[in-house]
Amino acid sequence: MFRLDVARALAVCGRTEQAGIALPAAEEQQAPEEIRSRTVARNLIGELVRRDEYGRLPELRPLAVRSGVPL
Repeated sequence: MFRLDVARALAVCGRTEQAGIALPAAEEQQAPEEIRSRTVARNLIGELVRRDEYGRLPELRPLAVRSGVPL
Protein backbone atom coordinates (compact mmCIF):
# COMPACT_ATOMS: atom_id res chain seq x y z
CA MET A 1 0.00 0.00 0.00
CA PHE A 2 1.49 3.24 -1.14
CA ARG A 3 0.21 5.51 1.63
CA LEU A 4 1.27 3.06 4.33
CA ASP A 5 4.75 2.95 2.80
CA VAL A 6 4.84 6.75 2.74
CA ALA A 7 3.83 6.90 6.41
CA ARG A 8 6.53 4.37 7.30
CA ALA A 9 9.19 6.33 5.41
CA LEU A 10 8.15 9.57 7.11
CA ALA A 11 8.33 7.89 10.52
CA VAL A 12 11.80 6.52 9.81
CA CYS A 13 12.94 10.05 8.88
CA GLY A 14 11.59 11.36 12.19
CA ARG A 15 8.69 13.22 10.61
CA THR A 16 6.15 12.02 13.15
CA GLU A 17 3.47 14.61 12.44
CA GLN A 18 3.47 13.97 8.71
CA ALA A 19 3.39 10.21 9.29
CA GLY A 20 0.53 10.68 11.74
CA ILE A 21 -1.42 12.55 9.09
CA ALA A 22 -0.63 10.01 6.36
CA LEU A 23 -1.94 6.98 8.29
CA PRO A 24 -5.51 8.18 8.88
CA ALA A 25 -5.56 9.39 5.26
CA ALA A 26 -4.53 5.91 4.15
CA GLU A 27 -7.31 4.39 6.23
CA GLU A 28 -9.88 6.78 4.78
CA GLN A 29 -8.77 6.79 1.15
CA GLN A 30 -7.63 3.22 0.65
CA ALA A 31 -8.62 -0.03 2.32
CA PRO A 32 -9.46 0.61 5.99
CA GLU A 33 -9.23 -3.09 6.83
CA GLU A 34 -5.63 -3.13 5.58
CA ILE A 35 -4.59 -0.35 7.95
CA ARG A 36 -6.50 -1.83 10.88
CA SER A 37 -5.31 -5.40 10.49
CA ARG A 38 -1.78 -5.37 9.05
CA THR A 39 0.88 -5.95 11.67
CA VAL A 40 3.18 -3.39 10.08
CA ALA A 41 0.48 -0.73 10.17
CA ARG A 42 -0.54 -1.55 13.74
CA ASN A 43 3.08 -1.39 14.92
CA LEU A 44 3.51 1.97 13.20
CA ILE A 45 0.31 3.31 14.77
CA GLY A 46 1.54 2.27 18.22
CA GLU A 47 4.94 3.82 17.64
CA LEU A 48 3.46 7.11 16.45
CA VAL A 49 1.04 7.28 19.40
CA ARG A 50 4.00 6.85 21.77
CA ARG A 51 5.98 9.55 19.94
CA ASP A 52 3.09 12.02 20.05
CA GLU A 53 3.77 13.13 23.61
CA TYR A 54 2.25 16.59 23.11
CA GLY A 55 -1.02 15.37 21.59
CA ARG A 56 -0.55 17.09 18.25
CA LEU A 57 -2.07 14.17 16.38
CA PRO A 58 -5.49 13.59 17.95
CA GLU A 59 -6.65 11.44 15.01
CA LEU A 60 -4.10 8.75 15.91
CA ARG A 61 -5.76 7.63 19.15
CA PRO A 62 -9.12 6.79 17.54
CA LEU A 63 -7.24 4.97 14.77
CA ALA A 64 -5.34 3.00 17.43
CA VAL A 65 -8.60 2.07 19.15
CA ARG A 66 -10.21 0.96 15.85
CA SER A 67 -7.10 -1.07 15.07
CA GLY A 68 -6.93 -2.71 18.50
CA VAL A 69 -3.55 -1.13 19.31
CA PRO A 70 -3.05 -0.81 23.08
CA LEU A 71 -2.62 2.77 24.27
